[in-house]
Amino acid sequence: NVPHINQPEKFFIFEIGHHDARGILAELDREKRIRLVKRWEWRTPSTIASLLRNRFQKLGWKDWSVIVSVDPILARTITLPLVLKRENEHRPLEATEIENFLGTSVSAVFSEQRRHASRLLNVVDEADVVLIGSRVADFRSDGRRIINPLGLETKKLGIVVELTFTSRSLYEELRFLFSRRGGFFFTITPHAQLASLRPVSSSPITLVDLQPDFSLVFTLATTTAGTSVADSTLPWSADCFADLISAHWGVSQEVARRLYGMYLQ
Repeated sequence: NVPHINQPEKFFIFEIGHHDARGILAELDREKRIRLVKRWEWRTPSTIASLLRNRFQKLGWKDWSVIVSVDPILARTITLPLVLKRENEHRPLEATEIENFLGTSVSAVFSEQRRHASRLLNVVDEADVVLIGSRVADFRSDGRRIINPLGLETKKLGIVVELTFTSRSLYEELRFLFSRRGGFFFTITPHAQLASLRPVSSSPITLVDLQPDFSLVFTLATTTAGTSVADSTLPWSADCFADLISAHWGVSQEVARRLYGMYLQ
């Protein structure tokens, strides 16, 4: 017998923005129907983190899966397309060969990538940037996408590795979640949005994330190593229209934003 086979899957979704956050308790039944249990809107990240920390035991939330989705200003994923070129292409690939290649390749560029992450996150001291996740996102054998490379006889193996970094301050706030043994998922909001679009859109897929002072562009595309997400900065912001309204109509930024918001509605 499988215990609780008819019980719905339970999730706490914790969405963290630049200055605010919201939380959602939801259930997913066997027919994949979603039921909203409770919602917390526009609190500070520390408030919702404290809510989680204090109520896991009281409400039995320890059995709920936790999904944390954060603004790209607070965490970034750096993509490393790697290629393993093999001298003996007829020898089946073993786990140790792949692990040794990944360990050596990532270690060689880790410091450089952490410095890059510190610039993206606007953290002055790179020692305050923490690696919170690393995973292999894609494999390609001689140009063909594969799920599991073990046992294959291949001349060239393309591997896409993703390294996710955040600031030490956010890591400390969520440390109790990162220490969970299971049922915890961390993602960057545009990456999650691109993943949801992937089944219904053809590659490449581009997503523009508007920020107050600039915009971030995320593109999901297929490379020679595999499918990966690249990001760049666009000198265009969410306040561009408000700036124009403010300058031409002689009103304050706050009034200009409200006028633009009314126009969008």
